[in-house]
Amino acid sequence: MPKSFSVLEFYINDLNFPINKPPRANKYDYGRLLVQGGDNPYSGALLLSIMTAIKTGIGIGYVLTSNKNSLAILKDYPEVICLTELTQLKKIITDNIVIVSGPGTSDIDVHDSFLNLLTNHKNTSVLDASMIQSIKYKKFLHPPIITPHEGEASKLLEIPSKKITNNRSKIAIQISQKFNCITVLKGLNTIICDGKDIYKCMHGSTNLAKAGTGDVLAGLIGSFLSQGLNPINSCKTAVGLHGYCGDLFKDRNFSAYELVNKIAQERFSLSPHN
Repeated sequence: MPKSFSVLEFYINDLNFPINKPPRANKYDYGRLLVQGGDNPYSGALLLSIMTAIKTGIGIGYVLTSNKNSLAILKDYPEVICLTELTQLKKIITDNIVIVSGPGTSDIDVHDSFLNLLTNHKNTSVLDASMIQSIKYKKFLHPPIITPHEGEASKLLEIPSKKITNNRSKIAIQISQKFNCITVLKGLNTIICDGKDIYKCMHGSTNLAKAGTGDVLAGLIGSFLSQGLNPINSCKTAVGLHGYCGDLFKDRNFSAYELVNKIAQERFSLSPHN
């Protein structure tokens, strides 16, 4: 039986949110995050992920993407460090850079060299979109976090989506145990599982069933990892806040871009440290 949680319980009762920093804190104390992805024509997904991370408190943000995407990102976010070649990443990669891989990717094969680099380091990573499937044939030195919706989980396990809809908790456990990962199975009452413990979010609705919201969630999980939360707490905090903010829109239409700004606002107003 999964343990239910809400974002308010987690913020106020557990006090695990990474707000307090030493008076002499610098940008490195707030964490480094790299987002890789943005294949044509999905460059907006990459932007949503890195924008979310920046607005929720990371110290340094990087992207690994095309020259065209880099120019577009720099127009609005000049603080982002844009890498366009894998050799550039090789020069800076260390185990304390959190990597979000996948927003806006469509063909996993073209990213094989990147995956080889990632799997040779102990970086904490979040795998989204097509990069989720890499856990079937790549061995990660550090268990990754994966963020599948039911269709992606169906492809991962090679079973019909209907079997997942009716057995979400069991499927999340199965994925985590089979592939040695933390699974964030998106959907109504998103499930989080590390292969042993399982959690069900009490926030979220069909409001979030629209393009871009998953990219926002991937960036949010990465943001909290960068700022010092452990993987499970990062997932719980991100999923809870993401769903809670979706609920705030109620029946009003909203865009993924608007969701980012709402999350940035609520991230600070809910924190017991502020």
